[in-house]
Amino acid sequence: RGVRLYFESVGNWMDFGIVMLSCVDTFLVTPLAGAGSGLKSLAALRILRLFRLVRLMRLLTFFHELLLICLGMYNASKTLSWVALLLSICLYFVGVCATTLIGKECNSDFADWD
Repeated sequence: RGVRLYFESVGNWMDFGIVMLSCVDTFLVTPLAGAGSGLKSLAALRILRLFRLVRLMRLLTFFHELLLICLGMYNASKTLSWVALLLSICLYFVGVCATTLIGKECNSDFADWD
């Protein structure tokens, strides 16, 4: 009854699949690939571990406040990337102006201090 109740949820099926793929990768593919038997192509199973991130998304649906914090950080990162671009352009402009106005060749006697 407990196992049947566990597998009624689609999310639990996904968790079970991720755990089983990780076990196959850890206990079968890695030792065999290390022996040089040509199983390097099965290393693509490791990409499937990215589905663990989907589990985190499920967590966000349970905790509304955590979802709000993550959305706020995402929106702030978009704004901050534009601010960083604008500051980079301003810094480049100031650098060009400073090089043009200040960075001239020195023709005084102090140029050769040796």
